[in-house]
Amino acid sequence: MEVSSSITNRISTLLLLLCLFALCSNTSCLATNVTYDRRSLLINGQRKLLISAAIHYPRSVPAMWPGLVQTAKEGGVDVIETYVFWNGHEPSPGNYYFGGRYDLVKFVKIVQEAGMLLILRIGPFVAAEWNFGGIPVWLHYVPGTTFRTDNEPFKVLMWSLRKLLSLAKSYEELHNFDCEPNEAGEAFGTSRGSHYLSPGKYHFQIENEYGYYEGAYGEGGKRYAMWAASMAVSQNIGIPWIMCQQFDAPSSVINTCNSFYCDQFTPIYPDKPKIWTENWPGWFKTFGSPDPHRPAEDVAYSVARFFQKGGSVHNYYMVLFSISLACSVYHGGTNFGRTAGGPFITTSYDYEAPIDEYGLPRLPKWGHLRELHKAIKLCEHVMLNSDAVNISLGPSLEADVFTDTSGACAAFLANVDDKNDRTVVFRNSSYHLPAWSVSILPDCKNVVFNTAKVGTPTSIVEMVAEKLQPSVSTPEKNSEALKWEVFVEKAGIWDKEDFVQTGFVDHINTTKDTTDYLWYTTSIFVEENEGFLIKGSQPFLIVESKGHALHAFVNQKLQGTAYGNGTHSPFKFKKPVSLKAGKNDIALLSMTVGLQNPDMQMSSVIAMLLGKMSSPKQNIQTCSSLFLQSIGSFSSQQNTETVSYLTLISESVSQQIKEYCLGTVNAGSFYEWVGAGPTHVEIRGFNNGTVNLSNSTWIYKLPEFIGLQGEHLGIYKADGINKVNWVATSEPPKMQPLTWYKAEINPPPGKEPVGLDMVHMGKGLAWLNGEEIGRYWPRKSSIDDGCVKECDYRGKFMPNKCFTGCGEPTQRWYHVPRSWFKSSGNILVIFEEKGGDPSKITLSRRKVTGLCALVAEDHPSIRPEAWEKEGSGSNRNVPTVYLQCPENTLVSAVKFASFGTPSGNCGSYTKGDCHDPNSILVVEKFCRNKNNCAIELSEENFSTSTCPGVSKRLAVEAICR
Repeated sequence: MEVSSSITNRISTLLLLLCLFALCSNTSCLATNVTYDRRSLLINGQRKLLISAAIHYPRSVPAMWPGLVQTAKEGGVDVIETYVFWNGHEPSPGNYYFGGRYDLVKFVKIVQEAGMLLILRIGPFVAAEWNFGGIPVWLHYVPGTTFRTDNEPFKVLMWSLRKLLSLAKSYEELHNFDCEPNEAGEAFGTSRGSHYLSPGKYHFQIENEYGYYEGAYGEGGKRYAMWAASMAVSQNIGIPWIMCQQFDAPSSVINTCNSFYCDQFTPIYPDKPKIWTENWPGWFKTFGSPDPHRPAEDVAYSVARFFQKGGSVHNYYMVLFSISLACSVYHGGTNFGRTAGGPFITTSYDYEAPIDEYGLPRLPKWGHLRELHKAIKLCEHVMLNSDAVNISLGPSLEADVFTDTSGACAAFLANVDDKNDRTVVFRNSSYHLPAWSVSILPDCKNVVFNTAKVGTPTSIVEMVAEKLQPSVSTPEKNSEALKWEVFVEKAGIWDKEDFVQTGFVDHINTTKDTTDYLWYTTSIFVEENEGFLIKGSQPFLIVESKGHALHAFVNQKLQGTAYGNGTHSPFKFKKPVSLKAGKNDIALLSMTVGLQNPDMQMSSVIAMLLGKMSSPKQNIQTCSSLFLQSIGSFSSQQNTETVSYLTLISESVSQQIKEYCLGTVNAGSFYEWVGAGPTHVEIRGFNNGTVNLSNSTWIYKLPEFIGLQGEHLGIYKADGINKVNWVATSEPPKMQPLTWYKAEINPPPGKEPVGLDMVHMGKGLAWLNGEEIGRYWPRKSSIDDGCVKECDYRGKFMPNKCFTGCGEPTQRWYHVPRSWFKSSGNILVIFEEKGGDPSKITLSRRKVTGLCALVAEDHPSIRPEAWEKEGSGSNRNVPTVYLQCPENTLVSAVKFASFGTPSGNCGSYTKGDCHDPNSILVVEKFCRNKNNCAIELSEENFSTSTCPGVSKRLAVEAICR
């Protein structure tokens, strides 16, 4: 649905207006009132613990939304959280878009139909590793505008909220904004004549992590933060407002925590509840980096500790779980097209979230957290109606006990030692506490959950390759070979020159992010007597660039490539080049790889650094000397987890600090001013020394003709595909730069999610039926990036703790939603920048092909669902392995099973000294040819008396077909 461009108010205003209408859990909408006290949010006067999950709607497609929301709900989630992405809804001034992946109304209706609540984070700045932090690039070019400070042009855009919010009292006024009644009114709870409803089923956030950057803006930053809070609260819309990581938030809003751990966080004001708005269940990836992993045990530990220490709301970021409130990512999704920020953020935003990029539950993380949520819910009433009593159980051991006036009791037992398991005595009973774990006892007696004991199966997921199948209207014999069509771009200005300039334009200021690409072209004349021509040697072309990447062409031939990385955008290109006597054309293809999206922690330190400087132009010595002071100043305002992270990064960012002080790297604050592109070009090796081309005349295209010719003509779309002369071939050219490839294909078989395997390509962009798959770049990480064979969940997590994939491409597969495929005649278009082998491109089906499980005799034996039915902890169950294959598949074989002392991980289990030889037969008896099964660790099934005195466990690996 597109909204008329006659709407003159900003997109963020309209979106907030829409948010004012309450979601309904059924067709009969009831007004809901949301307030808070020191302990929690109050829903219609009742304290609640709410589990929230973040799903960023533009990072998936509408066909996926119902499944994602339902999977979140099945994972124990009550609330869906999302940002509003301003630059997606207002791509140019006054032109609004609510279609496709940006159909916010449809997304909200799906949440409504699932009977769930909604948290909307309206920004305007969202960060989220999203291009330009979610703010439209065009806004930077509004005269006099500086982002996120006491700047009138910027504030006017936010202040325009006030007018539209006053119109939110009636459905008719909403209708005046060209929204159809069915789509706008009913979606937001104003169906068939009912008017404005209390917006209590919403929770709003203004700004995002501004406290990290405020110091850089001096007094202007502080005034802006106070103004933003005051402006939000003054709307009188009857709901709580939050500001995350805002260390000087006023008393009118709730300040909240974002971190890997927030158990030690305390709100500024004692009358505010303890809210965790972002718990990061993994970490993002940048092209050229290894894969970060956060174990399910550690995520569960962080959440349990938060609630143990009085937390009331928790949210997982991407997908985000949020418990009264706590938020975290729950489904990361995909940065389709050019939406990834960074720079260098990958197209995949999987984030190792509980629901993976393709929409599948990530096991065991999704299942382990689901069991945690059930256990916490069992304690909800007593936790919210009593204050915890802390009891020391020994060094690094403690219990927090909640007891209400009725005598009901719940306890959290914690072992915060990151190395040693312990046995503790609590209320005259012994409990085993693994290192770095929390046990939850809803009745202060029976353990229903321990964060370190994962009983949920682990899924074995494979990418099953399928060759690209040609799509033909009348299939004939021997027509299986895929036919490609090719169009090759010219290196350099592809049409007449538009303007010339001495020296270099800034890449971003010139393209204004309408494309990744900008050509810089010039020429040089070489005399026949040059020594390198006579000797047959080669001179060196040297290019210094602010970022992000560059391909260098001389006389239409690719000479080499250079690029920065996720922590250091500037780079230096130095390659020998082939020059001829006479005129030589030099064409530099400069590229961006996502516009800057400030790194929270790194930028925070530099923001305070700037706050101590009288001018950004202070000399490098003064700037650098203030760095450690900034670390200390910032750390004093943080919880211990954030301080640990700052200490870690401070050991590795001295070069980045130096570059920032020199003005060459983004610091987060003032990020909109960071540029890209060449800053110096020279050629070394001439008879007379070095030729400096920096002050030569360079040729450029005007903005409306900028970038690639194929982009400008839209040859990846149906209405532009015939605007060039494609050359048909059965053998597409390999390792050829600047080449567009087009093929007509059928969808792969089955219904599984699909990924485009680009491991044999170089770097570029891909489309299917005009839809933007996104940037591809199978850039490899270093073999020396510090990967681990096995991740130890114990101890505080940092992004570099559990790397895998060293020496492998950061991203090999690129998500292609099933809904983008037609039954036949699908047009796949690839633009390859530097050269690859398109004949090896495949579409791979993401498929769960097996399951693993490992359960020990000391796993909690009381299932939360049984507790809920029986109302007590007396209904004890035997520890049990549960397996469930995907829909329409069965356990076809048991690859491994051992009851005793097996060791290893999923895919590499081995038998121990203690082993029941009937293990495989027992598991086959219960599971073979079944979709799901349960195997109890009981004497009836296994010889539990074998190996007396040894704690035994059952390990299983099964194949699903």
